[in-house]
Amino acid sequence: MLIPLSLMVVLTFIIGFRLFYLRVQSVKQGQVKAGYYRLKEGQGPDRQTVQAENAYNNQFQMPLIFYTACLYIEATGIGHQTFYCFAYLFVIFRYLHAVILMGYNQLLHRMLAFWLSTFCLIGLWLAILVAVYTNY
Repeated sequence: MLIPLSLMVVLTFIIGFRLFYLRVQSVKQGQVKAGYYRLKEGQGPDRQTVQAENAYNNQFQMPLIFYTACLYIEATGIGHQTFYCFAYLFVIFRYLHAVILMGYNQLLHRMLAFWLSTFCLIGLWLAILVAVYTNY
């Protein structure tokens, strides 16, 4: 479970570094005053930076539930192939979601990636519950 968990951490860092780069560029190019980022008051950044901000913020929502599941599986040693299937699919759909959000940002595609990742996360937790309560 450490590989899918690590891949999610990598995604968070990739988006975070991208966001940092875009914010620095927006200040350098005069689109945004540096003080804007203190309280987000005044003229905001361009669309690309806002999309990166949204993608970064998304990494601290549903993925936290994923991290908890992965750590639980690792700590208890209940690993099963079903867990890995759900975990890797979750990671794939979260990467896809981030790419869509920071790229062309088509709502229907983004929503589909989000819900597919959500269903994988639900499946992962249901598999954990079944394993725990049936001693599988």
